[in-house]
Amino acid sequence: MLINDPSIYHCFNGNLGSAREAFVVFALSERYEVFASSKEEDYDYLVDGIKIEVGGKTKSSKSADFVVSDDLELPVRNRIPLWVLGMGW
Repeated sequence: MLINDPSIYHCFNGNLGSAREAFVVFALSERYEVFASSKEEDYDYLVDGIKIEVGGKTKSSKSADFVVSDDLELPVRNRIPLWVLGMGW
């Protein structure tokens, strides 16, 4: 279960990983249907047929098509910086 507004996690010293995931869902759900994976060991979310994994700079992609990473300056191969989603929102 995710809280709708990702900033709430910081107010209550919540888990950073949960805040990242909440932000990704918050940003992408404005335009797409976002589905949580039934097999979290494969990927986190399915967005318009694209498998997405959310994590920090060193997060592995598992079997996801793209990794949305925090602490990343520029996109590299299949890694997208978290801040890019904020620009599209």
